[in-house]
Amino acid sequence: MARMIPEHPTEDTESRAEIRLFEHLRDETDDDLIVFHHVAWLIPGASGRPEQGEADFVLAHPKHGLLVLEAKGGTISYDAVQGQWWTRGRSGDARIRDPFHQARKNSHSLRRLLERGHRVSDNRFFASYAVAWPNTRVRTARLKPDAPREVIVDGDDLRQLEARLRQVFNYWAEREKGPGLATGDLEHIERTLANSFEVSAPLSLEMAEEARELLQLTKQQYYILDMLDRHPRAAIAGCAGSGKTFLAAEKARRLAQQGFRVLVLCFNRLLAEHLRRGLADADGVDAKSYDVFAARSSSRPGSICRQRKKLRASTGVGSARSLPKMSKASQVVGTGPSSSTRHRTSTRTGGCRFRFSSKTRMRHPYTSSSMTTNGSFR
Repeated sequence: MARMIPEHPTEDTESRAEIRLFEHLRDETDDDLIVFHHVAWLIPGASGRPEQGEADFVLAHPKHGLLVLEAKGGTISYDAVQGQWWTRGRSGDARIRDPFHQARKNSHSLRRLLERGHRVSDNRFFASYAVAWPNTRVRTARLKPDAPREVIVDGDDLRQLEARLRQVFNYWAEREKGPGLATGDLEHIERTLANSFEVSAPLSLEMAEEARELLQLTKQQYYILDMLDRHPRAAIAGCAGSGKTFLAAEKARRLAQQGFRVLVLCFNRLLAEHLRRGLADADGVDAKSYDVFAARSSSRPGSICRQRKKLRASTGVGSARSLPKMSKASQVVGTGPSSSTRHRTSTRTGGCRFRFSSKTRMRHPYTSSSMTTNGSFR
């Protein structure tokens, strides 16, 4: 019993004659025979263009060598006047390519393929060829000069297939005698024609692809960004993962491109660091967490916190209305959990403010619009 690769006919094998031949090759041939079913390859051609090759069956035997077997089903005929081959089956007549030309061409291509990978110049990978017509009875009929009976396997030959294949091998051996196929040669053929492999999917690539997909702004997000161009202050809310952070980053980029200095504030330091790396290529954009920004601002001479202390010490009143406003050339984009105190401060201290919050719903400060958790306006 031959070793079949694959063990069963492929799912796209529609020819009943080909399946029948597969079963006979599997059950009625030498144990040393290796049969490759439905193989295809691609090699550089003489002109530099890719050269395609394919074979219904490739037989490899340690003693007899290689054989390319082209299978055709139905009743086979050839019209010499038109130079056209035909097959007739249950669905009627159909044109087919010259099976002998196919087998001959692919046998030469297969040899070049194997010699390229093995770097040998002897005759060991010489590939003979034959044509199988499992539904026909050829007997001694005269065909074409390039289609001798010696290279045809018909329906009657399937009854003694091993003997018939030996005759085909011997026919070619008298013309092209090779050294046979050693164990290493057979392993090389199998690696070339039926190599099993696995291409892993690294987690880093998957995460990078997910990040790329998240960065692709949806139509609704573009609508929100366009809305922000028309309003100096806005509060946008949405559930976790709805794209608030990416929206804030894109808004910061747009403001930076307009010549503004932009500060992106967020709730935690890890997110601030992530935003800082993601916006590193945008000039004029900085990202900080609230606590870092507050600590640095309070220690800076002339800071709002120090002026608040002076104001309280002199008047006993700490109104945000009395504090100097931010420069109109500065923009603040905030993202993170909402705080009513912070929100009032950010909307009263001047400049442009855009707040992206995880609150279930927040209303736009100057319109009746609101954002729900699915990110849609009302």
